Amino acid sequence: MRKAYLLIAAACVTFVACERKTTDNTTVTLPVGYVLNNVSDITVERDSVATVTIMVDQAKGRVQENVNISITGLPNTVTAKITPENGTPTFESMITFKASDAAVPGTYPIKIVAKSESGSREYNVNLIVAPISECASKLVGDFLATDQCDTNAATSDYSVTVSPVTGKPNRIMMSGFLSGTIGSTSGFFANLDCNNKTLTLPKQSIMFYQVSGTGSYTKDTIKVNYTVMSSFDTVVCTTILSREP
Repeated sequence: MRKAYLLIAAACVTFVACERKTTDNTTVTLPVGYVLNNVSDITVERDSVATVTIMVDQAKGRVQENVNISITGLPNTVTAKITPENGTPTFESMITFKASDAAVPGTYPIKIVAKSESGSREYNVNLIVAPISECASKLVGDFLATDQCDTNAATSDYSVTVSPVTGKPNRIMMSGFLSGTIGSTSGFFANLDCNNKTLTLPKQSIMFYQVSGTGSYTKDTIKVNYTVMSSFDTVVCTTILSREP
């Protein structure tokens, strides 16, 4: 009986792959001649990218062989590019995760899989999709603006420059905003809600007017609905800013 048991064990090692769980959160199909290092949970923000570099090391005493790297279990709104996808240990592989604007924040279990002729190893990690933390920098640039108010026709296009406000996270300055309507070129600031792609124009005074409103934005377009108040009039306006090519 003992001899039969030993023969079965030897066949498992020699002729077929035997799968087992390890203590480092991996599944191994034995035997394998390599190990992946620097594997850990990954965090990527919505509408952003995150890069990790893993090291594929040759196991001591093993023969070198080609190793292929892949990833399974990604949500549909996240992609992963592996560079290179294969190599002979020891080598580095860079994985770039890209989450779309439609990605839903949360924790997603994924697997980083390494395969070779001798066997495979699966690493169980968490992909954490986080809310957007910074978005002012994505709106920086020059825009063409058109004002449409309820008391007159639309203005001709004029230039507005958008820049971040130092020391005020997710606040932008729109230099030249309303220069087509009230003639001031000093501009107004707006606070951004990065995850809802909306903005708030707090009440600000310039010349004889008080201006406040709300709006929305994409990477290339900003729409602001606002009220211009003075001691002698109240005007409701909409301004569309389109990024200059």
